[in-house]
Amino acid sequence: MKKQLFIIFFVLAPTITFALSGKEHAFDMKRIYPFVDCVSNKKVIDFYSLVNEYLDKPNDINTGKPNPIANHPKFNKMKFGNHRIWYHWGFNTDPKKFSPLVEAVNRNIENGIIDESDVEEFWECLISDVRRRNRYLMNCAAEIFGYKSLGSISQNQRRQLNAFVTVLYSIHVLGDHQGVITDVMSDLSRVYGDIYNAIDDLAGKNRANVSKARELNKQLRAQQHDPKVFLDKMEEKFTPYILALDGSLYNYKEKFERLGYKLKN
Repeated sequence: MKKQLFIIFFVLAPTITFALSGKEHAFDMKRIYPFVDCVSNKKVIDFYSLVNEYLDKPNDINTGKPNPIANHPKFNKMKFGNHRIWYHWGFNTDPKKFSPLVEAVNRNIENGIIDESDVEEFWECLISDVRRRNRYLMNCAAEIFGYKSLGSISQNQRRQLNAFVTVLYSIHVLGDHQGVITDVMSDLSRVYGDIYNAIDDLAGKNRANVSKARELNKQLRAQQHDPKVFLDKMEEKFTPYILALDGSLYNYKEKFERLGYKLKN
């Protein structure tokens, strides 16, 4: 797995401007998730970096476009603007419904760079790569968070796994919403909604867990006016929430301790 992480870090690397650094995003993840920043938790800490690389460095180093687009004979001359237009749409969002990217594609048609008849092929090319990359992230997460391969886990476990990735992904986007360029990213209401859904999925259907999820989401909704304040509240409440959940599939404290991770008190 170390070799895979190195390859994805090295190959996908444009210059980032007007954005939090990878270290700043990782700091937010470290302060919110229940894992102590120590050698015992290196796999988790490395995964934070992988999620950040996925968002900020998914593209061809010279063109700033995803490699399948940059290398495509029809699409390599298309123009899209800021790098955040890629993948900053939310982990579970269909890119075809992400208006900044849809508008960019339409501008390329208007400017004669591609034809209307090329659009479906463009989306097929991009979405195929998105699915490949999402599977990679989910498979890495499965190994790190103690799940079996994606094809052998239950729907509830897959929801849990997706939730762990979604919250990390959303922490990054909320960090970027504190910067200058925000109009090419998922809007705040969608990011917050992804987090609330993830919190629910981490709780499952257990009545006591559901009650804890509702309380946490209620407290977070009161902070929606400011993404920084929202992240600060997550730092205060998310770890205690995760470690207080219970049930055969939802006792994350016991699960993570069995994996040898050192957890926050």
